[in-house]
Amino acid sequence: MRAEAARPVSERSRLAQERQPIPFIDEFGQRCLRVPLDSKGKKYAVIDEASYQRATAGKATGAWLLNDNGSGNVYVRCSILASATGKQTLVQVARLISGVGRGKIMRYANEDRLDLRASNLTTRRGPSKRCDVHMARLSEMEAAV
Repeated sequence: MRAEAARPVSERSRLAQERQPIPFIDEFGQRCLRVPLDSKGKKYAVIDEASYQRATAGKATGAWLLNDNGSGNVYVRCSILASATGKQTLVQVARLISGVGRGKIMRYANEDRLDLRASNLTTRRGPSKRCDVHMARLSEMEAAV
């Protein structure tokens, strides 16, 4: 899965175009999207439309993928252009949606890390060192200049 993040930007853009979100209405009557996480169409992230708009407005426009943290936990991630290095970096989509900074960790109410609906995401204090939303905002501001 990490191989997708290592692909050239043009190929990642093509993947993003191929993996278009699929709209549906969830069990609560809310408009949601299924975002493909692999090229075979076997894994999907579920996200409400408002959260998807928030994530993509934060420059999370590349192909979304399922990424293992090395400890058996998987997360939905996508790449953005990191302003500090000028290179693509992987960010956790749930952290972008929630606007979570350092010192906060994500929790999933139903324990499904592929369910990125706002109603499923909570935060609490914890040992996080990443500030994905900050990287996305910097990238967005630089693109506007």
